Amino acid sequence: MPPAGGDPDERFRRVLPQLQAIFRFSDFTPIARHVLDGPLGVMQRFPIPGDRWLSVVPDQLHGQAVRMHVRLLKGEQPEMNASLLASPGAPAIFGGPPFGRGVLIIILWVNPNPAAPGSRGAPGRTP
Repeated sequence: MPPAGGDPDERFRRVLPQLQAIFRFSDFTPIARHVLDGPLGVMQRFPIPGDRWLSVVPDQLHGQAVRMHVRLLKGEQPEMNASLLASPGAPAIFGGPPFGRGVLIIILWVNPNPAAPGSRGAPGRTP
């Protein structure tokens, strides 16, 4: 869930030092981007490379932070379940299963105040 505003590549460059410190890899390649919008309690599911699906249910607000239940599936088999808390500008980052010569690293950005329904073309809503 990318934050409102800003270029996705710029957000990636800003988080790159964190990724390098956490995962100790020298190379990171974005392979998919998705924008999720929806009310609390509504599951959203989207494809992830490697014949996987990511299911995200934002379920509570803690100030500006959003608590989410996240489930990574390979087919219909769960590979990971997590409860994450992310604040605007401070993404939730977690390492997933092996993929290619590395691992999937999933970054979830939150926007607790998304644009109103029907306002497609709102600034900063590009994946």
